[in-house]
Amino acid sequence: MLFTNDFEVIITGVFAYPLDESWLGRTIDQDFLQDVKKLYEKYKINPAGEGGEFETFVINCPLFSKRLEITDKKITGKKNSWSMEIEIA
Repeated sequence: MLFTNDFEVIITGVFAYPLDESWLGRTIDQDFLQDVKKLYEKYKINPAGEGGEFETFVINCPLFSKRLEITDKKITGKKNSWSMEIEIA
């Protein structure tokens, strides 16, 4: 889902409890925002990730001539510190 500004952004790293590997690759959309809001209410995780809770990568936006496609990914981490290294085309 793209918001009105036409940015498509995914999660490429998580670094706070209770975030785990399952968050990697998620698109920031309305479902993501609702989930992060619940985490803020319960654990005080910054919903914008400004406390270092998560990292993002822009897949598509109006400045790009085409959408970036993920061709490969490598996931590493443990407990509540995970990252997804991606290759794009």
